[in-house]
Amino acid sequence: MQRQRRGYTILEIAITLLVVAVLMSLLIPLLQAARSAAQGSVCSANLRQIGVGWISYAQDRESFPRHAGLPEWGFGGARIGSVVRDDSGDLVATADPNRPINEYIVDGTSRESASASIRVFACPADAGVWVRDESPQSASILGGRSCFESFGTSYRANPLLVDAHMAGLDIESRPLKLAEVTQTASRLVLLGDPIWLYATDQSEGTKLDASWHSRPLAGHVALLDGSVRFASFADGTLGTLSAEPRIGD
Repeated sequence: MQRQRRGYTILEIAITLLVVAVLMSLLIPLLQAARSAAQGSVCSANLRQIGVGWISYAQDRESFPRHAGLPEWGFGGARIGSVVRDDSGDLVATADPNRPINEYIVDGTSRESASASIRVFACPADAGVWVRDESPQSASILGGRSCFESFGTSYRANPLLVDAHMAGLDIESRPLKLAEVTQTASRLVLLGDPIWLYATDQSEGTKLDASWHSRPLAGHVALLDGSVRFASFADGTLGTLSAEPRIGD
């Protein structure tokens, strides 16, 4: 006898699709959280390595690094305009020999090693800068480019350390000397995700955002003692941290 073949009913298909949809709704947030955590770990490691370069430079020269063109961005990183993506989508960049701390970070033994080591200046979550309360895609002020693609680094330095005039210590714009710093090392911000400055700078007319890591108005910062913290700046302040290089200033 020929056995009758039985197909799936509409109800069975609907239940299967519903189960898949439920599983996907549970899995996608977990994957996004894992991806965000991984990016945060890489960003923190990047800043720790860059912070060591900053401190080594300052100790050797007794002053902080400064780049004449872009003092807050030009302390280290890639040559502007050199950042591209290869066929696999990975960032490829040329190290800028004029950026002060590159010699402490970039491996110059070959072009390949230099391009690989320069990626320490690239946060994997770098989405650029955009107008606050808008979307990064529709309100980007960098033409949709990341900070690394635009400035050669994802991380913005403390302007008071690279400009003594802005810090109120000199009539000239020069980097601070290490001896001029009296702030507690574990509180003083060297550099970090640019949101630390955009969220706390009350002078900017248009409020900008660069919240790359899961929480709004929050990001990683490297401190003078070599540590790295993830902090919230939602209240418009640095909290227990400080950008002021001198106590009481």
